[in-house]
Amino acid sequence: MPRSILGVRHSSIVPERWTAALPSVEEARPCRCPRCGVASQEPGRPLQLVGHGVVSRCIWGPADLKETPGTFQTVLLRRYRCLSCKTVVRVGPALIERRAMYSTLAIALALALWVIEGWTASEVRSLVSPFSVRGVSAPSKWASLKRWSHWLLQGRLWMRPGPVWGSLRESVLLHLRAVLPAELLPVCAVPVVKAVLEFRTLEAIG
Repeated sequence: MPRSILGVRHSSIVPERWTAALPSVEEARPCRCPRCGVASQEPGRPLQLVGHGVVSRCIWGPADLKETPGTFQTVLLRRYRCLSCKTVVRVGPALIERRAMYSTLAIALALALWVIEGWTASEVRSLVSPFSVRGVSAPSKWASLKRWSHWLLQGRLWMRPGPVWGSLRESVLLHLRAVLPAELLPVCAVPVVKAVLEFRTLEAIG
């Protein structure tokens, strides 16, 4: 019985290219098994990571940075089976967050609009969330913003853990600005989101 690893391994293929057309088995194949470390194929030897079908994954949030409202999107993932340790590996674009249904683009955009451009939680939610119905107890708030902020500062998203300085909003602002070169500061939301997506793609398995 094959063992399935937790989460999705990110591909180094640019997310826009992946979502436009599913890459071939050869293009998306990881260079090695993320569990046992065996190379996908050594010269002169048979493949160790073989294609194992396709699965779909639903992600929430805007499809682009043109301030279009959040939607429900379906992304296809490639699956590979390691013949060495029998693990099934799922590979997808860097848009996918392992701990959230919202995409990387959606989370980065939400945090950047909130802490850099000063949008209210309600305004951010109206743009990023695909859900129009809100809780009656807190119609002007969005708990996801605080959750993602803590994840970011704890190093559970795209960067290493960061110090808490001042308010939560101020701490996230300093942490987000760290992804950009100093010459681009002060910044607006869009370059921060683009930098996060580029960072995630570069750190992905190739």
